[in-house]
Amino acid sequence: MVNTKKPRVTVFIPVYNREQYVGEAIESILAQTFSDFEILVVDDGSTDTSVEKIHSYTDPRIRLISNKENLGIPKTRNKGVELARGQYMAMLDSDDKAHPERLEKQVAFLDLHPDYAQIGSWCRMMDAQGHVLNKIKRQPVLPHDIHAQFLFRCAMSNRSIMARTAILQEYGYRNDFPRCQDYELHVRLAKKYKLGNIPECLVYGRIHPQQITGQTSELDQ
Repeated sequence: MVNTKKPRVTVFIPVYNREQYVGEAIESILAQTFSDFEILVVDDGSTDTSVEKIHSYTDPRIRLISNKENLGIPKTRNKGVELARGQYMAMLDSDDKAHPERLEKQVAFLDLHPDYAQIGSWCRMMDAQGHVLNKIKRQPVLPHDIHAQFLFRCAMSNRSIMARTAILQEYGYRNDFPRCQDYELHVRLAKKYKLGNIPECLVYGRIHPQQITGQTSELDQ
């Protein structure tokens, strides 16, 4: 029987040639203290064994969608937004990991603050082997501080964000922004909604040689 119950959270993991790391990203979500989620993995035409790695997990909460060809980051992200079934949508890069309490804390925040469109967090960095580094990416916490920082830089880490799915589906990413499409979306959202960051490290961001600077504005900061 197909489970038709919608999860509270869709965790979206876009993947392109991340056979070394995507398993750790998935396992960090399966280990969450909050369990009412689906993991939506959209593979963007990987040419390595990423898809086989994803298929090795049998948890029924994992959904794998494969692009027939490489569409690039904005279109792949928009496909994830379109297919998300959860009330909330949490972003996680395929080479990063989530803290075990990430979903629990972000769901609690959005439940208590209906005027917020999305909530991010701070991020602790790790090396290619997953060893935690003494480096924390801190972001402003309050909406007015985030809005002011947007004049100069992206004040939210996309890998840490949980947002209201309906709002993301209304706004979407711009496909004509191959870089910084997350930054551009945050700025549009901030014109109408409150955005915040929890001042805790709820994600671990990996630093490794295979990162492609053009894929995300976060790598430039």
